[in-house]
Amino acid sequence: RPPKVPKDVHSIPLDAAVTSSGLASKVLKFGHGRRQPGPGASVTVDYTGWTTDGLMFDSSIPRGETITFPLDHVIQGWSEGLQMM
Repeated sequence: RPPKVPKDVHSIPLDAAVTSSGLASKVLKFGHGRRQPGPGASVTVDYTGWTTDGLMFDSSIPRGETITFPLDHVIQGWSEGLQMM
């Protein structure tokens, strides 16, 4: 079952952190790990992507499949954001 559309998907949330590259992010749930992935690391994630009008364009959650990929093989925003986690 797909996740609900975030209420603040239409624009950058007021409580979001914005990096010098323009990537906006906010912590929804704190994790328990102590290590952050580096630029060449591989990560395994569940994800959902929405357009700013609230249309979900992709999600691993309804498929029940996580995805694993190296951070140096994805778009800059994914790589930058995941290294901040």
